[in-house]
Amino acid sequence: MRLSRKNLRKFFFTRKSRWLEVDAQEWRRIKAFKETPFFNVQSGSYSPYWKHNAKLIQATSSGGNSSGAVTVEVSGESGFYITPSNKTSISKITSSLARSVREGRLGRQVTAWSTYPRPVMTSYGNAYDFVMNSVGEHPPLPGAIPFPLTSKNVRQCFNGWSGREGTGHVLIAYYLLSLVMKQVPLTVRPLRILEIGPGSGNLASLFLHYFPGTRITLVDLPETLQLSFLYLRSLFPHLNFVLPNEVTAERLMTADVVFLTPDQIQFIPDGSVDISMNVHSFQEMLMPQIATYFTLLERVTCSDGYVLVVNRSEKMPNPEETSINGIGRVRFAEYPWVETWTDMMYVTSPFHLWVQTNDVMIKLVRV
Repeated sequence: MRLSRKNLRKFFFTRKSRWLEVDAQEWRRIKAFKETPFFNVQSGSYSPYWKHNAKLIQATSSGGNSSGAVTVEVSGESGFYITPSNKTSISKITSSLARSVREGRLGRQVTAWSTYPRPVMTSYGNAYDFVMNSVGEHPPLPGAIPFPLTSKNVRQCFNGWSGREGTGHVLIAYYLLSLVMKQVPLTVRPLRILEIGPGSGNLASLFLHYFPGTRITLVDLPETLQLSFLYLRSLFPHLNFVLPNEVTAERLMTADVVFLTPDQIQFIPDGSVDISMNVHSFQEMLMPQIATYFTLLERVTCSDGYVLVVNRSEKMPNPEETSINGIGRVRFAEYPWVETWTDMMYVTSPFHLWVQTNDVMIKLVRV
């Protein structure tokens, strides 16, 4: 990043802007993708919520360096969960203070589950510590690596292998991974994973790092896919990535990470996925769109596979949505769940109870 006055101001104070170092060839691939029809999906894939937020996502290059890498600035609002890179000590202090203000932690420290009733909110770090302190024994990560059971351990661990900060969204990703690890035999064979609406790709990055050989298909709007591609590519330059405009039948089955738009979900073979996931994105869709994705989940998840869905218990549509044919609330319990699926877990997320006022449901089923 060039240390101009403008960039210094962004470096210290901007929440929704991040810098990534990627190979110049990877940046050219994104530019080529954006010039193809694959970058313009059918309008039916966008809920009114996403018609607005997709326009806010940007990725621009600020030039390359002698090593052939390009510095890319990415920004956005919803779906934008890219973590900051390593910072100077001064910037870390600034970032910590800003995070404290956003999370309402200045002058208050919650110390126990029973100390405060809701709706008092605490930090993502405290929430992680509270929840993981109650889980008891936890399976280790592959290689007999102890699972990080405190937010401090997560930040050290994540920073150690990614070179980036362990933000609240990273803590959520580790928390969800911990739930899956307790229910699903993840080391039986190389995993085949589908994630619908991955955002920047934090949860996908954990599977790719801790479970070598994992193959992941990520389905999202093209504006968001450019974020997850650039972010995950910066973390895993050695893996084979395929963008929507590069998909072939062979590459779909052999690539480590495949990116598809909603218009391409028919390319995913039947019964080809071990774990299908959706975290925090069905809640921003309308019910017809959710139904389309449940049809996909039922078709592509293998007969001994699993489906993880994590979304708000209820979403009240915004005024633009309610004006469309009188659309009402979207409720988690009313998703088109498949009767033959077996519940492994169906709970209100204790993690989210501590950081937001809207209840979030976690449902893990076996197909």
